[in-house]
Amino acid sequence: MVIRHYERSYVTARNVLSFLEIVGWITVAIGVLAALVGFGTGGLFLTISHDPPFLARLIAAVPGLIIFLSGLFAICYVQVSRSHVDTAEMTRELLDLARTSPMEAQARTSMRPKPVSEDQRTEPAARADPPVSTKRDAPLKGEERLVETYKGVEIYKRHNGHYVGEKWFANIASAKEFVDHEKGGDATLERS
Repeated sequence: MVIRHYERSYVTARNVLSFLEIVGWITVAIGVLAALVGFGTGGLFLTISHDPPFLARLIAAVPGLIIFLSGLFAICYVQVSRSHVDTAEMTRELLDLARTSPMEAQARTSMRPKPVSEDQRTEPAARADPPVSTKRDAPLKGEERLVETYKGVEIYKRHNGHYVGEKWFANIASAKEFVDHEKGGDATLERS
């Protein structure tokens, strides 16, 4: 499968998020340093007693731990925001693909094989591609099987979708909807 690189946008958001991630990591480092210094010195308790008790040391480390956690939450926020930006970009690509016909989408992405021509169906030995089946019940490349006859129209399954004649559908429900629409208009559907 060929995966096409999608167009990157939201440059400002990506730059701001990169800056915030750096700030987050710096905040984490400062928080760790402040927690260690607070625990080591005992904070204000050092002025009262030369050797502060353990509980006083823990209390003195709390501000540093809060700073540390703030930095971690900032980094989490950045990663979630990046996933939102990636989702927005990929959704735009999917919308572009959905707005194009299946043939145009195949030409743009090279992800969906071209529909099988009459020559390929009758002469499997002349094909350049060897038959490949990904599912146990799926037809091989170049092969098709009759899924059902719906309102007198044959719906076929090929390796890349369902077909009424040479018209491609992603699923059988869409093919049936097409047949309903065409039969409602008294159009005759024949297998080409």
